[in-house]
Amino acid sequence: MFLLALGCGACGYHFPGDAAKLPGGGTRLYLAEVGNRTQDPGIAQALGDAVELEVLQRGRFALVGRDTADAVLQATVVALRQQPVGFSSTDEALEYRTVVSIDATLRDASSGRVLWSVRGLQEGESAAAVAGAVVGQSSQFVSTSTLNPQDMAQLTDVQVAESQEAGAVDEALQSLARDLYNAMVEDF
Repeated sequence: MFLLALGCGACGYHFPGDAAKLPGGGTRLYLAEVGNRTQDPGIAQALGDAVELEVLQRGRFALVGRDTADAVLQATVVALRQQPVGFSSTDEALEYRTVVSIDATLRDASSGRVLWSVRGLQEGESAAAVAGAVVGQSSQFVSTSTLNPQDMAQLTDVQVAESQEAGAVDEALQSLARDLYNAMVEDF
């Protein structure tokens, strides 16, 4: 197994997001305030927090102020869509798919030259819309929900849907932050 890993490194293969430098060669990154073209007032802050956490967890680049940065990352949430994807025999929506789309640009901090950009990067997550469709013992529910499975029966379908949708948006934003980071550092 060690030889296989060694051989993969020799042929240029590496794990996604493992680059030592940003496009343009820098290592100091400034995260600009995230823009928002949706009706959800908190989604821009949530995406900014997710991207910041992703950069910090990877540990490859320093997050710095704009005046000492090599590059500036600007992202905008361009769409938040929810559509029903699962129905009961009476056409009641049982499950919704939430999709978040972003645009992002990495610019040279001193010249403003575009170093990398992506349009329409998106991630989606599904969420139950009624209590009967939630599996309270599932690993996804246990790891993402703040609800107690025993309390599900007392909630209205609207309360269940709102709670599950919030979890789906958070999961989609975390996935977007990971995808954004990988695409940016791989210059893909």
